[in-house]
Amino acid sequence: MMKLITPYGRNIALMMLLLGLAGCQAKKPQAIAKLQAEETLAASSGDGGQMALCFKQLEALKVMQSARYPSLLAEFNQLMAGAAKYGSVRKTIGPLNQDTGDAFFRFRANMICSKIDSALLSALIEQDGSTS
Repeated sequence: MMKLITPYGRNIALMMLLLGLAGCQAKKPQAIAKLQAEETLAASSGDGGQMALCFKQLEALKVMQSARYPSLLAEFNQLMAGAAKYGSVRKTIGPLNQDTGDAFFRFRANMICSKIDSALLSALIEQDGSTS
């Protein structure tokens, strides 16, 4: 049986869906930059599912704790913008620099996703009113 969509292609498609859900009405150059960011983060993490979950949790945080949402959204967007810039040159740099750049963006993605996860968990606990 032949696979129609590779895991890499699935990650790209998933990130495209997320950007569409975010209400992104970008011009063509911005759309290309976003696609490069998605490809870069998917390539560096090896798992686009993490970024999909991270984005879903960010959107949930918007509902649960709207005061914290803007700063985390700005940080998430900054990560995506940086990944887009890196993605535009990634194929033109050497393997050692690719490994370093990939690790850097994997680290930054893990950090922002951890912050979002922690903020969402805190908001859920506060919602219940049973902070200990």
